[in-house]
Amino acid sequence: MTVRSFLTSLTCGLVLLPAAAMAGGVGDQVLAAKNAGTAFDTVSVFSPATELGAVHSKSRWSNYRKAADVLPEATLISLDAARVAPLFKAAPAGVAFQLPYQDRNLQLDLVDSGLFSDDFAALFDGKPVQLDASVLGLHYRGTVAGEPDSFVAVSIFPDHVMGLINSPALGELVLGPLSDQPTGATDHIVYKASQLAGLSPAECALDDRQGLAQTAKADIDYDAATQPDWMSATALPTKAVPTVNLYYDGDADITADKGSQSAAVTWITGLANQVGALFANDGVPTNVSGVNARTSENWGNRPSRVLDQFSNQVPTFNGDAAMALRLRNFGGIAGSIGGMCGTPTGNISNWYPGDAGQRTHAVSGIFNSYNTVPTYSFTVSIVAHEFGHVLGSPHTHGCFWNGNNTAIDGCAGYTEDHPNTGSCSRPSSPSVGSIMSYCDSNDFNDGFHSQVGSQLRSYLQTQSCLGGGGDPDPQPQDGSCYQRCGQQSGSCWCDSLCTSYGDCCPDKTQYCG
Repeated sequence: MTVRSFLTSLTCGLVLLPAAAMAGGVGDQVLAAKNAGTAFDTVSVFSPATELGAVHSKSRWSNYRKAADVLPEATLISLDAARVAPLFKAAPAGVAFQLPYQDRNLQLDLVDSGLFSDDFAALFDGKPVQLDASVLGLHYRGTVAGEPDSFVAVSIFPDHVMGLINSPALGELVLGPLSDQPTGATDHIVYKASQLAGLSPAECALDDRQGLAQTAKADIDYDAATQPDWMSATALPTKAVPTVNLYYDGDADITADKGSQSAAVTWITGLANQVGALFANDGVPTNVSGVNARTSENWGNRPSRVLDQFSNQVPTFNGDAAMALRLRNFGGIAGSIGGMCGTPTGNISNWYPGDAGQRTHAVSGIFNSYNTVPTYSFTVSIVAHEFGHVLGSPHTHGCFWNGNNTAIDGCAGYTEDHPNTGSCSRPSSPSVGSIMSYCDSNDFNDGFHSQVGSQLRSYLQTQSCLGGGGDPDPQPQDGSCYQRCGQQSGSCWCDSLCTSYGDCCPDKTQYCG
């Protein structure tokens, strides 16, 4: 089966959001699927690797020891590829995925994430290729069974599985194959991301203050007294948030590390599913519209240099925002804040309008493993951060938030001046930060900060090139939250306390956050 026929049948920091908002994200998609009668087929493809004596080769034993030395509390499991093969024939819309972890068996209730756009293209060195569906994988999002405030992203491939499990009870778990395995080995690990927290990437190279220094004061037209509704953290959306198509471009080092361009595309799509789950959980729908795997490039070894070269080499692409992935731990940079449609629109663009030709481009410096242990969460965090800039959000240490142009947190050690109101005092630093922050401690459990999520949704609704900013959608039927935020809609609810009264409407996140 080809990609076309199939499609038709991890910083700069991490993020926090109230539990009520979390329940209105990916959890709502699972609830809606169950209410619609979607079957959740039990999928059990892993077995615990409890008998280390059965590891029959010296190199495989060495891999186990490396993982155990780094993460002594992790769970080692083995994938049974024979159980995976039938999934690609059935491609179930919903699965009850069984995951051994420590002394229990987690059930992950997952639905098809709809990861790819209708015009998705896989590319090798910029040229479209037809790939078998198994290369692109099966991609799911959902929750831990019994934990509606959790969210999960899992990507299944014939010989490995990638995933993030984010649970208020368990913390942030990473699932992935051990690297440098002998031929035929399918050993995986499940561990808490917090145990590798010290390995998080460098800071984001986009400094809002530097961006303002490049912007003439006369070019800034911002009046805090007339702040538009879409910049207010309390503004209620009036129409659905448009879907943003994301394009990923992987460097030659990723291809070399994975062994082939096909394998590089596989790895990038798995990461893209996890990034998309973060945005989806805060009501920002995204698709993957393109993935390019390179065998050569001249991007350089600094974020700003890579941004210059990437935007020059790829001035146009299949998508709304483009990300260069560089297998080098140097942080990242975005070409703008809120430059989604090429030319900055809306007052947020005065924060950092960027340079023409770069406004929809971004760069993430990543690394994919440590002592054989997969480190997806670090890559996901920095990619989400840099895309977050392009999709309309400043840093949380910017003097932009709280309705009075103050900062959300002080994790950066300084604040970034507002283009009109100037500086603000540095607030305290929380123990856990957000995707758009510089906090040292990373935790995906609660997704984006509530104000950041509102900013992203509201900004995107103004962007006409994405389908926003036009006439309101037609009045939907009962069961939709359109123009009913804080109210009842048929037999469901559209307020933040929906779990206290009854089931939330399936589109609550789209319209009410």
